[in-house]
Amino acid sequence: MVRISKIVCLLCLLWMAGANASWADVIRLKSGKTIEGTILFEDAEVVVIRDATGARYQYPKSEIVADEGPASPEKSTSPVGTYPDEDPNVSKEVAAGRKVAMGVSVFGGAMVMPGQMPDPTSPQWGGHVGSEVMVGTSDMFRRRIFLGGSVGYQAYILDGKPLSFIPIKLRAEVPLMLAQHAPMLAMGVGYGVGLQNTKGGLCADVTFGWRYAYSRNGSFFLGVFADFQGAEVRLTETVSDKQYISWAYRNLCGMGAKMSVYF
Repeated sequence: MVRISKIVCLLCLLWMAGANASWADVIRLKSGKTIEGTILFEDAEVVVIRDATGARYQYPKSEIVADEGPASPEKSTSPVGTYPDEDPNVSKEVAAGRKVAMGVSVFGGAMVMPGQMPDPTSPQWGGHVGSEVMVGTSDMFRRRIFLGGSVGYQAYILDGKPLSFIPIKLRAEVPLMLAQHAPMLAMGVGYGVGLQNTKGGLCADVTFGWRYAYSRNGSFFLGVFADFQGAEVRLTETVSDKQYISWAYRNLCGMGAKMSVYF
């Protein structure tokens, strides 16, 4: 009886091992590397595979030569464990993420206007606030690169008075890693239309921070920024009870924290 039980257990183990082997998926990369495991998610852009150790890896389809082996019971066309708001039981097919993205950004911090002649060592300090709306493509070269444009409002506050602009920029945002959550570098350049006693000029900004993707099309970004705005500023000077108005070119520089939401 004991011998029969051992034989039954051995047959069960052999059956399980054979079943696992028959479920194995294999993908081959253009670099020549072969990965064997269980494909958890696959769409037109990426493949997510889990190896025998339980580690998960994501590869762009552009880097894969072929995938082989029968589909495993765990394989799904829904991104299991990738985005929290998508349930694999809801749908068996998930379309690729939208190529067009919209975002809203708010930022704030300090500003400085470097000193001018005849006293270039006396900069003026103040506050800096603003917001912008971004629209563009969200997946350039299938690398989650955002490229588009933005328009917004920003104010450099000196002595309690705002120097206001409407910045219109070309914008690029590049993740430094191809992952769901990754560090990101963002840049923008354009022209700031002057408002309230200012004439506009060239503007630019750079931001570094961390992007968290909460869905296939949505992400949250938090970082630190520095920006520049060239402008002609209206100056009023009183001499012998007479007011004189003139325009002078000034460089306005801002720095602080920025928060963005894409959807």
